[in-house]
Amino acid sequence: MLPPLDQVCDAFPDHLAGAKPPCAPSPPAEIAAYEKALGVPLPREYRRFCERMGRGTGPLSFSGAHVGLDTRLAEVSAAWEAKRSRRKRRGETGPPKAILFGLAIGTCQDCGPAFLDLTGDLAPRSVRAAVRPADPGSPLVLQIDWWRGDRTEGTLLAESLAALVFAQAFERFVLAPLGPARAGSITLPTGERAPGFPAALDAALAPLGFERHPLSRFPLASHHVHATGRAAIAMRPDPNCEPPTLRLVAAASPRRLADEALERIAPLARMSVSAQGR
Repeated sequence: MLPPLDQVCDAFPDHLAGAKPPCAPSPPAEIAAYEKALGVPLPREYRRFCERMGRGTGPLSFSGAHVGLDTRLAEVSAAWEAKRSRRKRRGETGPPKAILFGLAIGTCQDCGPAFLDLTGDLAPRSVRAAVRPADPGSPLVLQIDWWRGDRTEGTLLAESLAALVFAQAFERFVLAPLGPARAGSITLPTGERAPGFPAALDAALAPLGFERHPLSRFPLASHHVHATGRAAIAMRPDPNCEPPTLRLVAAASPRRLADEALERIAPLARMSVSAQGR
């Protein structure tokens, strides 16, 4: 079962509660206006996101494949109004299959805004079975080509909003303080080995003193912390690569802990890791 958004945010109270700039909630009227424009209620998790940081995400920043994302509800709602007019002209009626969550910051011909997939049908086919949400209140976060509408397959950014927030908070507040990181990608195994990968990963890292973070309960993403608190490893869906590929970041002081961890992970999947950098 995926952890709820509130539990994820509350896991970093010292970093989020007193952050400058602080996380800024959306007022109820702003949330109600977006629901009216959509014609459907906001998913439970997105409502909590708006109630906690709909006007500003504080120290957290979110991104897609090549661009950042503006998740401020007022901006998103205004953009959806324009999109709704285009849907009508194309003859698209009825409730949307995906609702707008974040606007692309900058220009990239390959990047679109971020959407919340209300059905689970718009996820990449290669990972659809693994990430299809059982809870409609906690939808997938996808990047979808704006001009092709909201009924086409997208790029997976996170298994849920909680996963998106947790990945950013973990990398910023746990990994970053450990110093320069080794970064790269890891292609998950397919077929019979795929379902057993999380357990195999845990077993491989345990002898080195790494444990999975208690909130890291996602189908694809994984987050491990060393018992000393001096090393950490994060893996999350990589929107720049064909799934099932994860972006991997490992940092440690001393550096050898990260090197030893990567040696343990390598036999489990195809991995490409740079010497240094994020």
